[in-house]
Amino acid sequence: MFGFLIKKSFFDAWDNLLSIVLSNAAAAVLLALTAAGLFKLTEALQLPFFTPLAGLIILLHIYSALIGGSAESISGGGQFSIGRALSGFRKSWKLMLITGMVSSFLIISEIFLISLAAAGTSMIPYLSAGFMFWLILIWEAAGIYILPFILLKENDIKKTFRKSLLLVLDNPGLSIKILLFSALMALLSIPTFLFIPGIFGIRLFQKNAHRLLMLKYDW
Repeated sequence: MFGFLIKKSFFDAWDNLLSIVLSNAAAAVLLALTAAGLFKLTEALQLPFFTPLAGLIILLHIYSALIGGSAESISGGGQFSIGRALSGFRKSWKLMLITGMVSSFLIISEIFLISLAAAGTSMIPYLSAGFMFWLILIWEAAGIYILPFILLKENDIKKTFRKSLLLVLDNPGLSIKILLFSALMALLSIPTFLFIPGIFGIRLFQKNAHRLLMLKYDW
């Protein structure tokens, strides 16, 4: 199944390559401008050092809400659609904002705990950092399915989070594989300045994963 997922995602992206590259180029420019602005703002107002990181994580999630509708369209055999993108954004931006805020809080908390553990004051930071690592892993794995679920059905926030978590708990191995491959795609995007596969490619891959996984329950 995983091999088929990679192959489907590749050909879906290939058939819509220009649209995906342009979308990722817009994202790259937006992220670069936002990062520069946040670093200057942090320095000028003497904000906490993690402010730019938190802002970028939240922005990535909001941008994912914008492209989610088009990724869903391509995954279903359609084409890149600005109309679907805007429709998906209206449905999902609030949920993705919350998801981004939670992700930024967990990641920054982990960084803080690791710094405490490195100081070697006690065992509590080590244990807390270990617990936070697994919490982040489960949360990010659930994050694979949050956007596809909210675009698939008009669920409330609580129901969407619950369904996403249950899908991870029922398919832990595959969910971790999808998460790790998404991380690999992010690393491969760095040499291309996020143009390809980029944010769109990652979200398309995750949407395809959700679509194929849901076939397991459609009987």
